[in-house]
Amino acid sequence: MLTPAEHHKLHNEARRKKATCQCHYCGKKFDVPYRLRNKKYCSKECLLKAQKMPRSREVKKCPICGKIFETCPSTKTQYCSKVCAGKARTNESLETRTCIVCGKIFQSLKSRKRVYCSRECVQKARSQNASETKICKFCGKKFISRKITNRKYCSKECAKKAYRERIKNNK
Repeated sequence: MLTPAEHHKLHNEARRKKATCQCHYCGKKFDVPYRLRNKKYCSKECLLKAQKMPRSREVKKCPICGKIFETCPSTKTQYCSKVCAGKARTNESLETRTCIVCGKIFQSLKSRKRVYCSRECVQKARSQNASETKICKFCGKKFISRKITNRKYCSKECAKKAYRERIKNNK
């Protein structure tokens, strides 16, 4: 165990410990307290000068409009503006498709899963394929249900009776 005097001495030594850094702007070496060992600039002047330095730029040509523009090398910018980027996206990814209802040929983006040429064809498909005839698993009666649902019973009453029967059989 350390005595209070030894403990105090240990902390004072740690506080006096220095680290040597090199300025990122002027290259001069300077000493700082150990806790500031990651300091990058020797003075406020060097920091301000470094902030005002022009960053490296890359000159590119827009593939859509041909305009010359500057960008940072770290960015993957290919186009001079959002407008040109949007044009590139729509031009590159258009695909010719055939409507599954009327057979008409239409254009759509590859990223979209469109199968109908218009809202009218969507409505026709929904009305044609909207319902089907099913048989109730409890009473055996025929009933009409929407295809997208997973109905097994013709009514809530049959569903409740079937549930009660399943509960009784499991006991």
